[in-house]
Amino acid sequence: MQSFLRYLNEKKSLTDDQCNSYKYEKAEAFEILDKLYEKIGKPEEMLRLAQQELVDREDYTRLADVLAQNERFEEAFDTVKKGFAQPGGINSGLNELYFDLARVMVAKKPDLVDFKTSLEVIIDMMSHHFDRKEYEKAKEVFRSIGKLEDFRYALRKNLSNRDTAVQALLHDGELKTAIDTVLAEQVSPHIIFMVSKAAKDNDLMEESGKLTRMLLERGWSDARPPVGELLGVMMNVSDMDALCDLSDCILKMKSAGTAILLIPYLMKKAPELAAALAKKFVDEIPVELVAQVAKAAAGKAPEDGAALCRMRINEDILRSHVHYDKVVLLLAAIRDIYAAKGNEAKWVEFIRGFVDENKGKKKLIERVKEEFGTGL
Repeated sequence: MQSFLRYLNEKKSLTDDQCNSYKYEKAEAFEILDKLYEKIGKPEEMLRLAQQELVDREDYTRLADVLAQNERFEEAFDTVKKGFAQPGGINSGLNELYFDLARVMVAKKPDLVDFKTSLEVIIDMMSHHFDRKEYEKAKEVFRSIGKLEDFRYALRKNLSNRDTAVQALLHDGELKTAIDTVLAEQVSPHIIFMVSKAAKDNDLMEESGKLTRMLLERGWSDARPPVGELLGVMMNVSDMDALCDLSDCILKMKSAGTAILLIPYLMKKAPELAAALAKKFVDEIPVELVAQVAKAAAGKAPEDGAALCRMRINEDILRSHVHYDKVVLLLAAIRDIYAAKGNEAKWVEFIRGFVDENKGKKKLIERVKEEFGTGL
């Protein structure tokens, strides 16, 4: 022990730029000695060790933990509270230890557990992330001191991290309040997604659809499940005005990823909106999707469908010959569009004109003739 203390004193003389190294080596040395004393059965030495160098929150966490292991809970609880007054950054261990000990103290000396300190600790914890286990510990403490509703009210009103506030509401089964919070306040897309799914799972389809539209308006483009289910619900409950507004928003955002996500769901209900998005991002979306949208839009306006295909064809021709397979795929879509309307003559006119326009591109014309006939 004495050699260790001399080692610490020597390290203290290091320059400021080495202080982080000192703290790291100190923590590592404490951990090694602590395990050694535990292994050889000397709890009193563990305590003596923990009582050394009490200068920051980590040191007080270490001491409180040893005291708690020795069932000196009141001293440990007091040490934790003293630790909050020490310098240092975020220390999740100190916060968690507070509620571990508070749960013990409310059964022994509840007067030592005050609402203000407990609220400050859980607010600090939830300002960074939501932890279900720690949240339940906190609720148990507030319930024991008769302040559960005061705690929940303060959390809703005072927690700056609105994401974690909404997660707490969902955890407590307060779905409608969570929905209202998301609609009224600024939360992350991930939380909007979470609440939209919860709304769908609880048969609140209108609310889920509204939240999913909000999610897309924020530029959401992650296609992983269960986003498809949410998009399906949104399409079912959204009228044309809402879908027009959503499409306009995506066009203004210039979010190709969001457009790619939405287009397949728009094609059946609003093919003209799907086509408008496809035209905007024609060189960014998969060529197969361009062909699908073109065929869907051609139901009402064949020329619009053919024009969409031609827009992408022009892009692929200019890129290089490696994109000629895409060109052929889109030409086949144009053929199908005209055939669906019984206008084979229009197709023949189109493809002959195309061959004439691109007669200088030997590889392209060879591919076209191979696919659509040598008589072109």
